[in-house]
Amino acid sequence: DDWVYCVLQVVPDENPKGYRNYIVRVGIADADSQTAGLHFVALVRKGGLYAGAFDFEGTYYFGPNRLHIVPNLHLMPGKVFLNRHEVVDKTKIKSYKMPKQCQGADYAFWEKEVDGQKQKLMWMLRDKAVSAIDVSNVGSPTCRHWKAGGLPKHVKGHFGAGWTFYKSTGAEVYFANNQGKGVYGIDSKSLDLDSDTVWLYKAGDSEATNKNDGANCISISAESPFHATPPPRKEEPPKKKKKTKKKKKPLPGPAPSKQPEKPEKPDYDWVLMGPNTVCRMDEKDPIIWPKNKKLHTLTLAHVCIVQPCTTVPKEIPLTVQDCQERCLNFEGGCHGVEYRTSESRCEILARKTTWFIDNTEIRTVPGPLDFECWLYKPPCDLLVRLRDHGANSASFDWAWSVCFPSSE
Repeated sequence: DDWVYCVLQVVPDENPKGYRNYIVRVGIADADSQTAGLHFVALVRKGGLYAGAFDFEGTYYFGPNRLHIVPNLHLMPGKVFLNRHEVVDKTKIKSYKMPKQCQGADYAFWEKEVDGQKQKLMWMLRDKAVSAIDVSNVGSPTCRHWKAGGLPKHVKGHFGAGWTFYKSTGAEVYFANNQGKGVYGIDSKSLDLDSDTVWLYKAGDSEATNKNDGANCISISAESPFHATPPPRKEEPPKKKKKTKKKKKPLPGPAPSKQPEKPEKPDYDWVLMGPNTVCRMDEKDPIIWPKNKKLHTLTLAHVCIVQPCTTVPKEIPLTVQDCQERCLNFEGGCHGVEYRTSESRCEILARKTTWFIDNTEIRTVPGPLDFECWLYKPPCDLLVRLRDHGANSASFDWAWSVCFPSSE
């Protein structure tokens, strides 16, 4: 159909913890008047729902931590906002726990007939590996993963947008890197699902953002906006086996003490503590600041640089990326930022920041739950404390995998 589907959160002012997640459809409700409309379709579970895609039959798949499957979503009746409580309740539907390799930031649906059987995959790209949830057999999805051939070493992290474009020559699958390292496509001509490698090529540029998604129409043939083609791939000669030298037997005597292994050097930048989180300098910081106590922040989106400050109303609209860039350019040093979406407000943490609190559990200020606490290059030992405190996000998972690769 001609509708865009997405998950919308409704947060009541009187009880923010009682928020609900709805699948809604957005589009032209009246073709003659070109009036846009929004219809509530289904009530779904709480939590982060930022990966989703349709198959050709109208079945909707969404995740990422647990895969949920809703058949015939496009045929369900839509309700206006005031009647949203009448929609179908899908909060109790069966879900499937996905291993970490298949917890991608977005899905790209792909279907191909092999030996008379439909093969249906939900492709994703994360942590320098290509993965897919195989949904060919209804009720028993499985996780598959391959090496990401052709992906440069500097391209890391999550890919929050995945697209599939169907043409007469086959399906083209693309992924956009959240850190602005480019859009990469699967080389469909060399695709062999039985091999251990899926080959990729750079198809275009991408912006650094954590608010992207890969919505596109899969039921019609459409040219992709990416015009790059896969480069010819040279067959690599077999590697020669290195001669191994015999190890010398150790001399008699007490064994040397084994030094603890040091984690790898951090290779990550900005780490989100989780949705609806606010930053604190340390565990001793008060949850709600007294009026007579100055904050340990420098807020560049405000008129002054010493608290209390007056916010400039929408005169300096900042994205998360703008906020982070200002922090990095701040002469006083950059330890993190606290961003609020509803106000486009950026607070730069000019002092060492090592803690956060969950704003859904403890309300610090009134209004929508749209705070984000980002720390800049938190050290590996701090990640352990933050994880025990409940830190949870795609960027945090990536930082953890860099610091502690053996725990994967």
